[in-house]
Amino acid sequence: SQAPPQMGRGFGDPHYDAFFRVDDRSYEPDGVASGVASCLRGHELHPLGRTRDNGWSCDGMRFKGGCVTGLTGKNQSFGVNRFRCELCDYDVCEQCYFRCCEGTPELQPVRPKRKVPSHPPVFVIIQGFVVAVLWTVCALRPTYIAKVADPLTDRSGLEGLVEGAISGTTSFVLHRDCDDLRNQVWRWYSHQFTHETLGQVLTAVLFTLVLGLPLEVYHNCLVSCFVFNMGILGGAAFYGLFHAHGDLVGMMAGCLALVGMHLADLILNFRHSRLRGPRLAAILACSLLLLQPWPWERGHGGWPGLVSHAGGLLMGLLLGLTFGRSLLGKRSSRVVKVTALTFALSVLVVATAWVGTQWPPRNIGSDEEPWCWRRVVSTRDPVAPSGVREECVRCADQSCIDFWVQHSQKQNISLLGPDSCDEVHA
Repeated sequence: SQAPPQMGRGFGDPHYDAFFRVDDRSYEPDGVASGVASCLRGHELHPLGRTRDNGWSCDGMRFKGGCVTGLTGKNQSFGVNRFRCELCDYDVCEQCYFRCCEGTPELQPVRPKRKVPSHPPVFVIIQGFVVAVLWTVCALRPTYIAKVADPLTDRSGLEGLVEGAISGTTSFVLHRDCDDLRNQVWRWYSHQFTHETLGQVLTAVLFTLVLGLPLEVYHNCLVSCFVFNMGILGGAAFYGLFHAHGDLVGMMAGCLALVGMHLADLILNFRHSRLRGPRLAAILACSLLLLQPWPWERGHGGWPGLVSHAGGLLMGLLLGLTFGRSLLGKRSSRVVKVTALTFALSVLVVATAWVGTQWPPRNIGSDEEPWCWRRVVSTRDPVAPSGVREECVRCADQSCIDFWVQHSQKQNISLLGPDSCDEVHA
């Protein structure tokens, strides 16, 4: 009969001649295995011996029961006989070859094994501790207690420690009347250390720990710190875009960034994630709970508060897709990461450019005239139901402000504070 092709030096060795019979092409080391082994497409497998060991992995791992030799990955093939189909890039070890001679084994779905790293949760613990201590120390200061009605329901934190009172030096705000504060760039970051009430502090710290601990253990403190603080910046960016005249404090946007990072991990590894349904339900529940306007968010609750929280959620989702651990193929993973990172940077660039070029401040997409000063003009009007007619006036420059101040003095009318305009239709 015709001799088999020489597929390497080891093929002609006595070790192979003892087990390879040219007449029926069968291996019989321990029993009888007749027939010709083939790959999954029916191509014949050719013996390569041990001479072409490049760290190959046995495709018998895809069979039910796994590789007979016990190979579980690459770089475990030293001293193992190799059988290969060059056309399909298909390799099996000697024991799996014997199994293939008896027929094509049943395949089993292979779930990628996730290497679960473990890192100490440093950042989220320090973040929660610093925020809680800042708020508590400020709320217990005698000078602060003397200036507020109730320390538990008034703004406290870093702002009170800096000034000893509530003056707005650390909150995110673009202007005070017509005083331009856009050059105070620390406000984009420092507002997270000031909170409105004790309830907001407790909620923020609780969600930071619950959401951040598993993320930081799985990733590391640098990734968690970066995504959290970029969520803070994303919340401020959205606030500057859609509520340019507001006053923002708190780190709820950072908490939403952690929610976005959980969602990104689920998206990247949805097919291979365990408990996909419960995880998705928990993420949606946290999102809805944190996105709603809370009672303590005075002055920036409702739509403005929702805007800030949505900015943090979006930034956490995009950066989670960028820096998250993916079980996708290399090409698809690279496309997802590049697209998400490009979108995240675009959001920050657009927000920074808009805030930096718009004076007086104006909300993006808004049709109202830009303004930096507003007051409620209160005059007596017998026709009005309450006997007083109130109107909100806005100014974009100092000349307009001087006009209304002088007009109020001459006409004996009252100028109420800017916050009163929220209750008056201009």
